[in-house]
Amino acid sequence: MKNLFAILTSCILSAAAFGEYSFSMSGGYFYAADDLENYLTEANIAIIVDREKGDFSDFELNVGDIISSTTAMNDRYFVLESSTLSSLPEFSGTMNISMNIENSTYSFTGGETFAVLCFVPSETFTGQISAGTEYVVFNPQMVTESDVDALSGESFDWVIPTSEGEYFYRLITGEDAPYIPVKYTTLSNVVIPEPAWFAAAFGALALFFGLRRRS
Repeated sequence: MKNLFAILTSCILSAAAFGEYSFSMSGGYFYAADDLENYLTEANIAIIVDREKGDFSDFELNVGDIISSTTAMNDRYFVLESSTLSSLPEFSGTMNISMNIENSTYSFTGGETFAVLCFVPSETFTGQISAGTEYVVFNPQMVTESDVDALSGESFDWVIPTSEGEYFYRLITGEDAPYIPVKYTTLSNVVIPEPAWFAAAFGALALFFGLRRRS
């Protein structure tokens, strides 16, 4: 595999008056699980915040989760911003997100962890996650001990800030050290239907075959 590398995320947070700060995130690339040679050029991106301040190791995307800017995704996670990978030829496969944030607006206390979510919907995306959606979520705390040297000098604390200053976050992915392996940006997870969905589907099939027998 080619020694592809990319800046996964590059965040700059600078404090402003009244607790408002600017947030900018850019970078790429992401990969489909069945093609690690070519990065994705079409996918959805979201910056999500864990109100419980976890490390995203137990994160699961579920059917019905809402992915829309400045909206609660579910009871635990909040979507700061959602977008898509750039369609511009010179920036193909990369993301670029910028916004102004005031913690009180979203009831942030500071210290909440955030992550990058990349996903490819299984059908036309209307703001809610559907079964079959492929995805990956990344936060530096998810990096295993065997790969931790690749993050030397980088911040492991992707958290909502509480003080003035500038905050830089970066992850470089590639095949060999000092790059983080592309497995961290590979969409290796798939959203499965909820049990209730299966029950409804089997119920509909049973009704269909029952009606056919009667006819």
